[in-house]
Amino acid sequence: GGGGLFQDDDSRIKMPYWALRLLLLRHSNSELSAISLGAGPLHRRLSRFCARRAYHAMDGLSVRDEFAREWMEIAVGQPVPVVPDPAFLLPPAPERDADRLLAELGIPPGTPLIGVALRRWFHPRGGLIPHRLRVAMGLDRGQGGAEMHRWLEQMRRALKLLSDELGARVLLLPSYPAPHEGDLAVCRELAARLPETEPRVAVVRNPRQYKALCGRLQLMISARMHPLILAAGMGVPLVGLGYNGKFDGLFRMLGLPPQVIPLDAFRQGTCVARLVATAQEAMQWDGDLAARCEELALRTQAGVHALIGTRPQAEGERP
Repeated sequence: GGGGLFQDDDSRIKMPYWALRLLLLRHSNSELSAISLGAGPLHRRLSRFCARRAYHAMDGLSVRDEFAREWMEIAVGQPVPVVPDPAFLLPPAPERDADRLLAELGIPPGTPLIGVALRRWFHPRGGLIPHRLRVAMGLDRGQGGAEMHRWLEQMRRALKLLSDELGARVLLLPSYPAPHEGDLAVCRELAARLPETEPRVAVVRNPRQYKALCGRLQLMISARMHPLILAAGMGVPLVGLGYNGKFDGLFRMLGLPPQVIPLDAFRQGTCVARLVATAQEAMQWDGDLAARCEELALRTQAGVHALIGTRPQAEGERP
């Protein structure tokens, strides 16, 4: 489960690949299920057919948000349950871990911080060859470089305005180490554009420590979904930079206003004011985001136990 697996906005062969893989797995394992699956969009008829075949190859399937549920129900023609992403279950590391990480970065205690998690975007999408294979085969020629430049320039201008307003420094938090995704390289490039904010790039591979570090932020701006989930669990205001509807699905699940800016909107070079205004709105929201995440974690726990046929742990019971 997890991940944006059942979709065709990256490549047309993604759904045939997953359907074939699951059908083959079914021959070697009679118990096959999916939990909190990321699904959608499924624009093509072949993609929906393959999603339906994959669904029927499994004993059970749940999706992680309403966006995924809507697409899977279109594909399979019957109700599909929602179980929130298992990342909601992740506890943060102790606070001393966050203190240590900040000290290693040379950031004094109590410094206001704006967290930013970016990825490479504007590469060719929706073709036959997935982006990951294009990179591995040497077919990636840096397409989308002009759009990336416009996006990063708008991010620079908006973050400078926000850092001046909050008296904050920028902390870049790349979350996906796969080279073809380019998260670290993009974060470093943005940091190089913001010397006046004294930015730092934190490469944190332990997810519990990542979540603990999120707890020190005043704001999280992310083009990745899981940094948003981890920051939400620490009660941090959120702005999503969405590349498909799963970002809107997450904000709906959290009960938040749609504080999401589509990445493709940055193509026009006119999103600086929009990003600043969206960040300001996010920081003014007065709900209890951490409590909402605890509710979702309980739903996730119940869904996991229902799937694998075990009872939830009693308080104080050893795992």
